[in-house]
Amino acid sequence: MTLCPICRAFPRFALRVEAFKKQLDPTEGEKLFSAACWVIAALERTRPCSAHRRTLRRARCAATELAAFVQDGTLAGRG
Repeated sequence: MTLCPICRAFPRFALRVEAFKKQLDPTEGEKLFSAACWVIAALERTRPCSAHRRTLRRARCAATELAAFVQDGTLAGRG
């Protein structure tokens, strides 16, 4: 299975998002949201590898959660 550089690096980004969910630092949330948007844009513009669809889906979910945090300070799905 051949992965593009974006899909190969995405798990590290996902780990940063998970760590953010535990600490909830507002400045980190904005940075991660911006990075998630860049990842989505890059995935939509590059030639798909075997993991592109899954990575794009995960990036969109992360961006949605981060957008909710940036807008009102709470993560979607957290009580």
